Amino acid sequence: MNDHSDQNQLRTTTRVAYGVGDLGPAMAGNFLLVFCFFFLTNVAGLPPDQAGVILMLSNFCCAVSTLVVGFLSDRTQTRWGRRRVWMLGTTPIFAIACCLHWWVPTSDDGVNFVYYLIVALLFQAASTGYLVPYGALLTDLSEDYHERTRLTSYRFIGALGGGAGILLLARFIADWVGSAQQQFLDLGLVCALSIVISIVWCCLVTYEPSTSSENSSADKESSNAFRDFWREMKPLLSNRPLLFLIGIYGLSWTAVELLPGILPYFVVNTMDLDFSAVALMVLILQASAMMGMFLWNPLTQQVGKKTVFGVGTLVWILAEVGLFRLHAGDLSFMYGLATIAGLGMATAYLVPTSMLPEVADWDELQTGKRREGLFYSLMLFGQKMGLALGLFLLGQFLSWSGFRETVPGDDLVTLQPDSALFAVRIAMLVLPILPLLASLVLTYFYPLNQQVHQDTVTQLQQRRKGANAEYEDADAQLQQQEAG
Repeated sequence: MNDHSDQNQLRTTTRVAYGVGDLGPAMAGNFLLVFCFFFLTNVAGLPPDQAGVILMLSNFCCAVSTLVVGFLSDRTQTRWGRRRVWMLGTTPIFAIACCLHWWVPTSDDGVNFVYYLIVALLFQAASTGYLVPYGALLTDLSEDYHERTRLTSYRFIGALGGGAGILLLARFIADWVGSAQQQFLDLGLVCALSIVISIVWCCLVTYEPSTSSENSSADKESSNAFRDFWREMKPLLSNRPLLFLIGIYGLSWTAVELLPGILPYFVVNTMDLDFSAVALMVLILQASAMMGMFLWNPLTQQVGKKTVFGVGTLVWILAEVGLFRLHAGDLSFMYGLATIAGLGMATAYLVPTSMLPEVADWDELQTGKRREGLFYSLMLFGQKMGLALGLFLLGQFLSWSGFRETVPGDDLVTLQPDSALFAVRIAMLVLPILPLLASLVLTYFYPLNQQVHQDTVTQLQQRRKGANAEYEDADAQLQQQEAG
C-alpha cells in the first residue's frame, strides 16, 4: 500500500511512526547526556579528568563510525530496504549497553575507568548504527520541501517528548528510591525497554521505496567498499552546501548537548539545590524547546530557515548570559531563563536537520547519486567531534579548578572549593556560546534557500520522468524483438 495520501502528503500514521522512532533512543541519549558526566564523578567516583577522557574517546570513535555506517547503509541491499535492517540489527546492543552504563562494578578507579570506557564505546557504536540510517530514512519518505520539515518536527517532538519523559520519571524515582546508584540503574532499564519498543514500532509502520536500478547496478559493480568510500569522500570537499551544513549542524548540536551535561553541576553545586532539581531544570528547558517547535515551524515557511535559526540562536545566547549572572536562591529567574533558552534551542533541533534533504537533492542533481546516508553521517561526525572536544575540555577544566569527586556509595553532596564553583559558571557561559556564534556565521553564508531547492526538485523530477520514458521505450523494443 502507498502511504502517500496525495502526491506530496504523508499519512499521519507514517509521520507519527517516524517520530516515535526517536522517542526511546532520545530517552536513553538524553539521560546519558544530562547525567553521565555527573554520574561518573558524583556516583561512580571517577575524577573529572578521567570522566572527560572516557566521554571524549567514546564520542570520537562514534564520530568515525558515523562515516562508515552512513556509507554502508547507502549500499545495503535487502528486501526490507537499506535503512531499517540497520535500525533493527543494532537494537539489542543498544539496549543492553544502555543498562550497563548505570551500574557501578567496583570502588576501584582503574577498573571502573576501563569498564565505563568499554560500555561507552559499545553504546556509541550501537546508537550510531541506528541513528544514521534513521536520519537518512527521512529522505526516502518524501521529496516535498515542507513535508520533510514536518517530518523533522515529528521526529524532534518525539525526541523531546522522550527526553522530557525520562526526566519527569527521574523526579518521581528520586522520591521512591533512596540510593542514587539504584535510581540510575532503574532509569537505565526503563530507557532500554523504550529503545526496543520505539524502534520496532517505527520499522513496522514506515516504509522504504525500492532502490533505483542505477544505484543497484553501481553497488553490484563495487568490488571494494572502503576503496569506494574514500573515492566518494574526496569530491565532497567541493560540495559547498554540504560543508556549510556539516558546520552548522555540528556546532549548534555541540551546544545543544554540552549544556545539559553542565547543568547538574550548575544546579547542585552552584545554585545549592538538591539532585531532584536537576531533572526539573532540564525538563523545563526541553519542554520549552518542544513548545518552540510549534512556534518556529510555521515561521520557517514564512520568513525562511536562516532567519528563524538566527533569531532563535540569539534568544538562546541571551538566556545563557542571564544564567551566568544568577546567584543561589534565584530560583524563579533560573527557571524563567531556562524557558527562554529552550525556546531558542528549538531552532537548533528544527532547522539544521531539515536542511539535509535539500543538500541531498542538490547533490543528486549535480552527480546523479543519492548519498543522504553518507551526508547525515558527516553531519553526525561534526557533532560528535565537537561534543568530544567540549566534554574533554569540561573534564580538564573541572579537574584543574580543584573539583572533588564523590566516594562511590556515598550519597552526600561533596563540598566544592570556590575555584570549582566559578569554573562551573564559566563553563555554563563559554562552552555553549562559542559554537553557537560560529554556527550563526556559517548560516549567514549558507548557499541554498527555498527557491533554489524547489528548482532543484523540479529538475530532478523532469530527469526521472525522462529516464523512466527511455526505460519504457527500451523495454517495448525488447518485447517487440522477442515477439518477432
